[in-house]
Amino acid sequence: MATGSWPRATERAAAIDVLRLLEDLERLVSDGRHVPLTNKVLVDEQRFAALVEQLRAAVPEELRQVRRLLQDRDRLLAEARHEAERIARHAEEQLEFMLQGNNAIQRAQRSADERLADARRQAEGLCAEAEKYALDLLVAFEREMQRQLAAVRKGLATLERREPAAQ
Repeated sequence: MATGSWPRATERAAAIDVLRLLEDLERLVSDGRHVPLTNKVLVDEQRFAALVEQLRAAVPEELRQVRRLLQDRDRLLAEARHEAERIARHAEEQLEFMLQGNNAIQRAQRSADERLADARRQAEGLCAEAEKYALDLLVAFEREMQRQLAAVRKGLATLERREPAAQ
């Protein structure tokens, strides 16, 4: 089964955007002006607010990507089931046609049974392959989301340690 271009270029770009925004946020803190005799840092409030807003916009995109992955998985499973049904119907039609003939009815029955069994095995294989593919995608996406969440938490911890003295 062809896998297409997983993950899609737009999904990779959204993940890169989140990482870039987190790097920008870390850079903003590290480039901020240190308050003497404290562990506080002054940062450009407008730049900080803009980065946070961009992060808020990027995270829902990640959630839309999960929704698209689930829809793709459902579509693949539906296509696999439809193909399995088509193969089974075709095998049954062949069986019916062969049984109507006068010659070698037993041979036709065996051949049809074998084709039907092959079709069912092939259909089961298609369904299993589609489910494994969807599972692999979701596991990979979960790992990426966990990695990004860790980066966000690291950025927040850094900001909390360097909180401005004005508070």
